[in-house]
Amino acid sequence: MYHIGFNGDEKYIPYICVVITSIVQNTQKEKKYKNDVKDIFSQQDDWEKSKEAYYFHILIDKLSDNTKEKIKKLEKALTVLFPTTIDWHILDDRLFADYPQWRKSYAAYYRILLAHFIPENINRVLYLDGDMLVTTDIRQVFALNMEGKGLACVPNYPQLRHELKNKKGQKPYSFKEYTWYFNSGFMLIDLNQWRKQDTEKKVIEFLNNYEVICPDQDALNAVYKDNIKLMPYKWNLMWNNMVKPEYVLSEWQEQSKKNKDQYIYIYLISEIEKPCIIHYSVKPWNSNGFRVSAQFEGFYYPNIDLWWQVAEKTPCFAQELLAIKESSAYQKMLKENAKQEKLLSYTFYVNLLKLKRNTRPFFKKLEQPFKLVRNKIRTWKKKREKY
Repeated sequence: MYHIGFNGDEKYIPYICVVITSIVQNTQKEKKYKNDVKDIFSQQDDWEKSKEAYYFHILIDKLSDNTKEKIKKLEKALTVLFPTTIDWHILDDRLFADYPQWRKSYAAYYRILLAHFIPENINRVLYLDGDMLVTTDIRQVFALNMEGKGLACVPNYPQLRHELKNKKGQKPYSFKEYTWYFNSGFMLIDLNQWRKQDTEKKVIEFLNNYEVICPDQDALNAVYKDNIKLMPYKWNLMWNNMVKPEYVLSEWQEQSKKNKDQYIYIYLISEIEKPCIIHYSVKPWNSNGFRVSAQFEGFYYPNIDLWWQVAEKTPCFAQELLAIKESSAYQKMLKENAKQEKLLSYTFYVNLLKLKRNTRPFFKKLEQPFKLVRNKIRTWKKKREKY
């Protein structure tokens, strides 16, 4: 049985169900991976008794009865294609008493507790973000040789080299010297290492010591450092939402030529035109994909239509997903994008955008004192609530 985890709030459930549907629909039922995935199991007996089936886990704070019913109907419909179980785990905020809140919520940290819901005899679990689409038979990932590493993951693009301020006035934490900074939206986790290294405790300590920019992702990168098995970008392909993909490809190809370790770069961009997992930094339910690039050119973010094709075939959720396109908010967005696409043909408008982008850092500095006061007020309110 292949265990795959997600996290989110109830609003995100339909999108998670699109990912689950894409996984099941792309499973080649006639193909068996059982002989290739012995490492998933701790015991030989467990492997011998195991079946080709998916077990999906959704970590969430609350779930209405209506949504639960729809998930169970989805499970039943997908099982016709391939054996499928979909389970949800309600997480109470009290579990995160030692965590600092992120944007007034703890949802960003739910994946950190995924190991608690996987049977002890299972050695591997795959975590995926809910804004993805799988285009291949995902079972092959579980057969991966992890080479003794704790995580198999994909480098973030662009590579993040930021520095984090220490909350206690000590030395800041820097990612500048890291070989690779990975994206936490796709993680094949070696649960034995996760538990033995007490990953949860280390993540909490890091979050309480540093002012993170990417909450769980910064912490997990700090904990695992270079204890990762690198996978090609095709397994977590997230295009920069302000850069045309052709520019990114050109940059990657240049890096492949210049870098001393050419194999790594060639390996990372191999078969990039056939992504196995698409990770949408531009959400299809919020956008038709139109963007203005860093070079002030209009372009369309790739694979938006592909997401809608799967959404249309997602049992029990298709109707509400397709209704998004008919909503007033979505129609308004289409009109605004069409207007902006037309305006980009005028020099004055492009110059206006350039001015706005160039002055943004200045206005951000002006905002800092106000944000500081706001944060102090929030901290004071939290202390009052405790007593």
